[in-house]
Amino acid sequence: MTNEKKNPLEELTVAVVNRLTDEGKIIDAGWISYRIACISPAASATQLIESEMNFKAGAAHMWAVIAIITPDGDTPMDEETQMNRMIKISNELEAFSKIMEQRARENVARQRPPAGRKAH
Repeated sequence: MTNEKKNPLEELTVAVVNRLTDEGKIIDAGWISYRIACISPAASATQLIESEMNFKAGAAHMWAVIAIITPDGDTPMDEETQMNRMIKISNELEAFSKIMEQRARENVARQRPPAGRKAH
């Protein structure tokens, strides 16, 4: 961890994430953020229910993976192996993040009213 000063948005993000985690609401908050950024407001109730299940299944999967790849007292693991595993997960998520950012931009663009028209 570095001693670099975070900008106000980063400080707020860290505070909110810590608070939501402490309250047991971090996955729900992630789902809401994902829904706003990536799912069309015209999505059906079924699509929303299924999307939420998929989102939370992904969170559960990552939690299980982290529990498996994180060494416990009975399973020693060298730091290099541990770091390589985390880097590979990070790389995979970074590639996916780029796709999600593009979808979020497209979703925002779809929600804007055409030039000269006001939103209702």
